[in-house]
Amino acid sequence: MLESECSIIQERGYSVSREEREPGVAAIAAPIFDFDRKVPAALSLVGPVQRFTEENLAEMVEKLLSATREISLLMGE
Repeated sequence: MLESECSIIQERGYSVSREEREPGVAAIAAPIFDFDRKVPAALSLVGPVQRFTEENLAEMVEKLLSATREISLLMGE
């Protein structure tokens, strides 16, 4: 199960967590790559689960991935 979940995350480029670690809390996270295509860091958005609706999630993911791509480019990706 973990392997298939990791494959999905790698394919889409981000991870979503809804109340997995803390009740009422949701998060999305994406990797930041360096010049060797290694992942020295990640960027995440965290907030109340009520704000992570399907409509809001699409916009949040778009902005998160845009930010991680920009940071990765600055790090030499």
